Amino acid sequence: MIPVHAPELGAAELAALERCIDAAEAGGHSPAVESFEAEFGLRVQSSHAVATSSGTAALHLAFAALGIGPGDEVIVPSFTFAPCADMVTLTGATPIFVDSDPDTFNIAYADVRCAMTPATKAVLAVHLYGRPCALSALSELCRERGVALVEDCAQGLGAEHDNRPVGLFGVLACYSFYANKVITTGEGGMVTTEDGALADRLRWLRSHAQVADAERAYLHTAVGYNYRMSAFNAAVGRAQLGRLDEFLARKAANAARYSARLADCPGVRVPAATPAADRHANWAYAITVDPRIVVGGAGGLATFLQAHGCQTRRFYHPLHLHPAAAAGGSTARRLIACETFAPAGLVLPSGNALEPAQVDVVTAAIRSYVKA
Repeated sequence: MIPVHAPELGAAELAALERCIDAAEAGGHSPAVESFEAEFGLRVQSSHAVATSSGTAALHLAFAALGIGPGDEVIVPSFTFAPCADMVTLTGATPIFVDSDPDTFNIAYADVRCAMTPATKAVLAVHLYGRPCALSALSELCRERGVALVEDCAQGLGAEHDNRPVGLFGVLACYSFYANKVITTGEGGMVTTEDGALADRLRWLRSHAQVADAERAYLHTAVGYNYRMSAFNAAVGRAQLGRLDEFLARKAANAARYSARLADCPGVRVPAATPAADRHANWAYAITVDPRIVVGGAGGLATFLQAHGCQTRRFYHPLHLHPAAAAGGSTARRLIACETFAPAGLVLPSGNALEPAQVDVVTAAIRSYVKA
């Protein structure tokens, strides 16, 4: 079975773990974690990087550090992974769902502008499947309105907008290092910022909101979390970070190979080209399937590919349509774009270990199904 995503792990990661164990490093305060933070910050050109136990924890920590809470609203794309809204809800704030651009699958600028109210405290820009959002326009809008822009770079490590790395346009950026991400630590995440005071607040909240005190060893000045990354995760992360360019180059080559072989395939729409000043991270190769042309649409094609050894993933089900949305989120209208393209979407095998010959197997199977 050709997997949708599989991590690429080997000798470098094993050696990093062995060094960590030999040094008796284990916990979240270890030098391995500090080194990973420093190296990651340099790579993404950010002044401060704070490692976390997961990408989800990174999001929750970011919203909490901004002081977002009851009575506040955070604008979130409906077409994304559930924690993007769940972490807003956990702060006591309300996620306001907006539509996405059908060409890029990213948050729609016009919808963000219309959704802003006096209660809006933040906008979450998610770089879906590795394609950068329209960050210049979004960051300018947020500055005008006095709203915090938070970037979700979980799928966007290595992406660029206007020749700058994603993550530099918002006040905070959140990354995920889950097993299927561009680099992995198994489980893990990172929050980056240019604001030193905000970085201090992130670190304070990350570790039980504990402060140093001469008389009381355990002094906690707020309700905090244990969102620290272990030394073992950080060690693997450092090794993976050293291979980032290798992974990005392989993903870009495989994406180009997919597009070349599927561009003229009836009923299959390949990803739109990325503007010259942007760089797609190509975390996932995402197509849409026209059910008027392809029998059974995306579902029929997915079943066929599974039977022929090619794993796929359907697109996210828009969050405003989930049962949880009635309790935790808000949208006053239909979100036609994502409601239309989400059922038609399919993610093809895109992992770091994917070989060109496997791309050929997947595309040949797609073409044979469409032809039949």
